Amino acid sequence: MKILTTISAVVFLMILTTGLAAAKKPPVPTFPFTATGFTFYVTDTGTETEDTTDITVYEAGNGLFNGTIYWNSYPIPFAAALDSAGVYNLNGEYLSSYPVTGKFTITYVKHKGFEMAIQWGFPGYSVYVAGTLSQ
Repeated sequence: MKILTTISAVVFLMILTTGLAAAKKPPVPTFPFTATGFTFYVTDTGTETEDTTDITVYEAGNGLFNGTIYWNSYPIPFAAALDSAGVYNLNGEYLSSYPVTGKFTITYVKHKGFEMAIQWGFPGYSVYVAGTLSQ
């Protein structure tokens, strides 16, 4: 009887531990991932502007992604790679002639859903854009 009680207790603890471990895992984003919000545009001269920004990200596989940022209604197509720290590194092109480089993260915020922190710039043009977008 003592052995049966011990085995039952061990099985109960195993089930409880497995359930708790599964419950603590945060949700992961699904693709295509879309988000919208405002980004801030800053130049070296101190000019600041707030613009509406929308983004759609598609998963290409093997940690590679592509999509489009709509920055003040202008499309910026990009390709991105997910690094081991969970940061997406993007490279794109604005108006078919201005290179764009940047980074973004997708994070689950409890009671809000997924949010994207994004920043990008135009190499050689001293223009920087950053913001937080919500799904």
